[in-house]
Order: sequence, then structure tokens, then C-alpha cells
Amino acid sequence: MTSPDAAGAPTPGAPDPRSRNAVRRVVLVVLVLVALGGLVVAGQRTVRNGGADDVTISGGDGAVEALIPGREAETLSQTEIGIDLAPGWTGELSLNGEPITDVQRVDALNQLLYRPPDGLESGRNCVTARIWRSSESSDSGRDVRWCFEVT
Repeated sequence: MTSPDAAGAPTPGAPDPRSRNAVRRVVLVVLVLVALGGLVVAGQRTVRNGGADDVTISGGDGAVEALIPGREAETLSQTEIGIDLAPGWTGELSLNGEPITDVQRVDALNQLLYRPPDGLESGRNCVTARIWRSSESSDSGRDVRWCFEVT
């Protein structure tokens, strides 16, 4: 198609402004669709449960502020493990069913932490934290369990 020159006569080989606008519209529509598709994919890949803070949501009492490392996390063998508790809570840790006797208690932060001297075993590791209110006995506590992968 040709477009008019300055005198109003069509100039051979010049693109029609209407076809350029149509191309721009198509490109914009494609970009919007790609962006929407990206949002859909991102929404489907969002972790809906199993995050580090899901204990707080499902526990109801707000005792657990964070799991270290988070539930189903992938981590290195030198990683510290533990639990971050709300004020007024305490507990003890077990790793893969074995009680941990040398847990570091960070009272100011209400954390129970442990770093294995030889590192964590490769593969799946599971922690059990027996937690209870500081004003009560461990018999009144409950268990919080989570697992993670060591690479």
C-alpha cells in the first residue's frame, strides 16, 4: 500500500500509517498476554504451604516464629539448625530421632540452635522440637517436626 506525499499523492513503497498502528496493537496485545501468562505461572509456583512460617499459621498459639532451615528447604551440610520461638516459650531439639544435648540457647532471641561439629548428613534430615511454655513443664509441650534436604 502507498501513503500520500506532501502534495497528497501516494508515495510508492511508503507504509500505510493504519497498518503500522495495527502492528503496534498486535504487539501490545501479545506483550500483555505474555505478562498475564507469566503471572499465572508465578502464581502456580507459589508455595502455598510448607513455608518456614506455616507452623505459626496452623499452630494457633503463635509459639513458632521460624524454623531453621525452613520446612523442605535445601541447605548445605554446615548449616545451623534450630527454631525461633515466641517470647515465653522454650524447648529441646532432636535431629533424625537423636536428642541434641548441646543445644545453644539464645534466650534474648528465644532461639534454640545447633550446628553439628561434623556437618549434617547428606540427604533428608528431620528435626523435632519439643516446645512448651516457659512457665510450664515439658510434659505440657507439643512436638514441631520439619524436614529439609542437605546437598
